[in-house]
Order: sequence, then C-alpha cells, then structure tokens
Amino acid sequence: MDPYHVFLEARRCLRSGGVFCLSTSNAACYDSCFSVLNGLSPYTFGYYHPQCGVYGHHNREYVVSEIQSLGDCSGFDTITLTTRDLYGIRFDLTETIEMMKSLKRADNRGHVILYLGSRSDREPSGYPTDLYLTDPLKSTG
Repeated sequence: MDPYHVFLEARRCLRSGGVFCLSTSNAACYDSCFSVLNGLSPYTFGYYHPQCGVYGHHNREYVVSEIQSLGDCSGFDTITLTTRDLYGIRFDLTETIEMMKSLKRADNRGHVILYLGSRSDREPSGYPTDLYLTDPLKSTG
C-alpha cells in the first residue's frame, strides 16, 4: 500500500482542521536497534502469521521522520508525533539504550509511532523524496 496515498485519502475525507490519527510500527525502536547490533532482523512486527493471510504481517515499518514527511507533504499540520512502548520488551536493552544516549540518538525509540495531524488548507506538495526514489505515477506503465 502506498503510504502517501493513505495520507491523501485521510486528507480528502477531512474538512479543514479535521484530525487524522495514525499508529504504525517504529523501525527504529530500541528492540530493532538491539537486533541489528546482534545480527538479527530489525523487524519487530514482520513475523508472518498464516491465520491472518496476506495481512498477517507488516510489509514496511517506518521511522518518525518518514511519518513527519508524509504528513507535511500531504497537507497536514502535525499536532503530536511521538513513540510509545505498547508491547513487552524482548531483550535486555540496557547496553543499547546507553549507546544510543551516548550518540545523542535516544529520542523516539518506542515500539509504536503515534501521529496526530490536522488537515490544513495547504495543498499537498507531492511524494516525499525521503520515501520514494521516483514519482510512482511517472514510473508506472
């Protein structure tokens, strides 16, 4: 699913000042950082669940800056953009957290990104370049 299209559809359905609420997996949570540093898959919600069919896993996990870009480019003003741990911690993250703090990269490391955006009167500016290599509409047949 095209994430920019999701934001545009939310914008289309809302009147000016209407609020769009989104939650999605955070690819940069502490669990993911730990996993990468230990040679494991960073996807915290990428497990396939056969009982759920094609919707039984996340096809893409995002980072906070990508959600910010999607909102900005889609004509939303950000009200809230934060992360939270809503699930149990799988690993001892003490060393990972200390390392991220020493690198000044400890912000927004919860499992889930929470976004609230208000529909502005500003027109959408187009696909965010940090998420798309090319304009999908120009690169399809």
